[in-house]
Amino acid sequence: MKEIGRAAIPLLLALFAVAGGGTSLCAAVPPGEAAGGDPGAREEQGPFEERNQFIFNLLFLQFPARSGSTLPAGEHRVLLSQTYSNTFAGSDVFLSDFDPASDLRQRLTAPVLAAAQAARPGQSLFLVDTEQGRTEIRWRAGITPRIEAGVEIPFLSYRGGTFDGFIEEYHSTMGLESGGREFYVRDLTELALTLEDDTCFIGQTPDLYQLGDVSLFARFQILRSPSLDMALSGGVKLPTGDSDHLGGSGGTDWGLAMEGTGRWGRHRLHAGAGWVRTGRWSLFPRLDPADTGSLLAAYEFVQGHRLSWIAQLQSQSTVFRGAPGADPDLSRPSSELLGGARWSARDDRWSFEAAFIENLFNQNNGIDIGLRAGAAFRIGPR
Repeated sequence: MKEIGRAAIPLLLALFAVAGGGTSLCAAVPPGEAAGGDPGAREEQGPFEERNQFIFNLLFLQFPARSGSTLPAGEHRVLLSQTYSNTFAGSDVFLSDFDPASDLRQRLTAPVLAAAQAARPGQSLFLVDTEQGRTEIRWRAGITPRIEAGVEIPFLSYRGGTFDGFIEEYHSTMGLESGGREFYVRDLTELALTLEDDTCFIGQTPDLYQLGDVSLFARFQILRSPSLDMALSGGVKLPTGDSDHLGGSGGTDWGLAMEGTGRWGRHRLHAGAGWVRTGRWSLFPRLDPADTGSLLAAYEFVQGHRLSWIAQLQSQSTVFRGAPGADPDLSRPSSELLGGARWSARDDRWSFEAAFIENLFNQNNGIDIGLRAGAAFRIGPR
């Protein structure tokens, strides 16, 4: 469904236009935020705390999307989120029918992978055919009026598939190409990656549910004003996941990021840029993973004190950039578009979110489609 990204943009704009004419929902205004005049004077939900969902990017440190604001001193927030994605991407040698005379769908096997390597000597090859889920528990705490600390605990699952039939039917109905997925058996996990003389081949789900690599974050508010907030973030990822089952990279990463939020009436623009110094990848010890960068641009329409509509674009470079013989698609940045809503309960302690995720560009290095849902709870004075 990579082609849907361009069509999703006008749909999201139309959705925001309709939302703009809606009636504001009422709730108590948190201290420190304007209470009169424009209902959106200072209220906001912020961007979805999402990261790129392509399977190889999930193994390394990434900064979740954040606004330019830190939590007030003494406030704690716990977010439980679930992102579920369907991915089919691979080198062109795998995206064709291996046996045109047969009506049976094919599977990637070790002999087929070996034959592809022999046909493309010196080239990195890959195939990702799976559905993966990422459950995250995020805790954030305001330490001082300008300093915030947090931890991210992920759980990863790899499953054969649920959406394969739906995606193929959609492509057929809309007259879109399926990119080779129509040749493969549905609802199976098949993963392969070759880098020089190292090979990883997984012909079934590596794990249904496992702990991933835990990340620690700290943020400092460098600018706070009614129209603009900015924060500096630092993070480190620890190798707590099982790298042999794609629970993590097996190495330690660290990085820095800058986030900002601009306000104008009911409109919010969130932006961010991050850099990560990646550690080793134990599955491919001879690979020197490239440092990665990320960019965020998100628009938020504050419909009322409790509801925001959000469109979010995020792009992530990969550890394969500059690697000898790397597949060109793996070397390119992976970009995703999110569209959805965040809303809070009347007591402002609970908040909820839901979003649709789509690979914005026609890139062979990202998910096809994804869904996100989450619930957050606030503890502390307001």
